[in-house]
Amino acid sequence: MKPQNRSTARAGDLQSPPRIVVAPKTATASRRHGIQASTARVCAWAILAGLLVGTASAQTFATNEFLHIQRGELPIILTAPHGGSLAIPGVPKRLGPEGERTSGKFVISQDTRTFELATTTAKRVEELTDRKPYLVASKAHRQYVDPNRPEKEAVENPNAKAVHAAFHGQVREFVDELRKKFPNGALLLDIHGQSAFPDTLIRGTQNGTTVMKMVEKHGVAALTGETSVFGQLAAKGVKVEPPNTPPGTPPEPRGYNGGWIVRTYGSHTTNGVDAIQLEFGGSFRTDAKKREETAKFLAEAIKAYTEKYLAPKP
Repeated sequence: MKPQNRSTARAGDLQSPPRIVVAPKTATASRRHGIQASTARVCAWAILAGLLVGTASAQTFATNEFLHIQRGELPIILTAPHGGSLAIPGVPKRLGPEGERTSGKFVISQDTRTFELATTTAKRVEELTDRKPYLVASKAHRQYVDPNRPEKEAVENPNAKAVHAAFHGQVREFVDELRKKFPNGALLLDIHGQSAFPDTLIRGTQNGTTVMKMVEKHGVAALTGETSVFGQLAAKGVKVEPPNTPPGTPPEPRGYNGGWIVRTYGSHTTNGVDAIQLEFGGSFRTDAKKREETAKFLAEAIKAYTEKYLAPKP
């Protein structure tokens, strides 16, 4: 993707969310929708799904059609907000704030094959460990909703709010679950793609802020050392930026230094976990064979990191 400030499942693994009916507003339809909503599973995204409004002709879809969700067994969660390709019914393409349109900062292009990279990585982790990582990946195209921005910047149509709310409701649920289940900590890896440096993987932690607890507990080696995720990837020949030196020396590239997801769920917050944004250049993800290799390398790094830093102590 273009440089910008990113403030910018297996569905069967989870209980299916309520189906959402988008229909002309009538008193009967409104009452029926209210009854359905009152009996739905109580979580933030399902409640916010009620914000959907009517369209000229009736359309039916469920928010899980726009998410790939997997509940895991490891203290790892993978997110992928920009790899989806689906249109949302009744939602036109986003136009963006006028200032961002004219400056070129507004981006609605897909992070090509990052959905596939995230889901393949999850499969490889399971093959290596016999346990699943958590996973939330958007299937909706970024033209319609941007899960890596706050809602007021992410959507321009009420029908898209439910998808944005579903994504973040699920991430929040998983992060809260990780915090309860894994007292030694957990790691969120936010998978993105960038085109400015095709042969480079860029780290985004707000220069160490979103992995504050990791560094406090294990030292900077957990982020940049040989046993870190980025250290292990570098050892396999992956060019990483910044180089594996202490955070801020040099700073993470502006525009790729950690967007809204890692800033919302990172360990600098009172209810977060350590969170790193991974910006993969095109050479790591667009070719199927290379993408498979990237997923393998990342899965191996995740396994080693988990065993080193997140496994229960004897």
